[in-house]
Amino acid sequence: MGFVKSRDELRKNARGKGGLYEFYDAEMLAVMWETKPQIVKRLLPPPLKPVEKPLVTAFIANYPRTNFGPQYSEGALFLRAQFDGIAGNYCLAMPVTRDTAMAGGREEFGYPKKMADIRFKRSANSVRGSVERHGVRFFEVRAKLAGKTNTEEFQSIV
Repeated sequence: MGFVKSRDELRKNARGKGGLYEFYDAEMLAVMWETKPQIVKRLLPPPLKPVEKPLVTAFIANYPRTNFGPQYSEGALFLRAQFDGIAGNYCLAMPVTRDTAMAGGREEFGYPKKMADIRFKRSANSVRGSVERHGVRFFEVRAKLAGKTNTEEFQSIV
């Protein structure tokens, strides 16, 4: 098993134990914002290039039950990027709270997973979350729940 995987290997791994990886009763908050083009350009490794609109996506999730291991939380930061003219998301970091989630995502899919302190709290109409590692806060999100995204464009970009 190497670090570079074929599409067939990735598809096979994505199936998990006896089928697809499953997350039951998951809670997730995802936010997207536009940043400065020079920030994205500085952070993307070659051969990736920035897309026209420099977008960042962050998410915090709580996975109380899965079909592959115990409860854990996860966060991530993604930059919109392109390779050979095809747009996608480049994962800068994907902190998690369980070593099994870290190892599985890192070894099978190559995600940059590290152990971190992740907080996720939902009330009736709001969500708060934060991701911190070794005393450094990666990001913090606070949102009021309105039942829909604040822009339809978000759904087509992700």
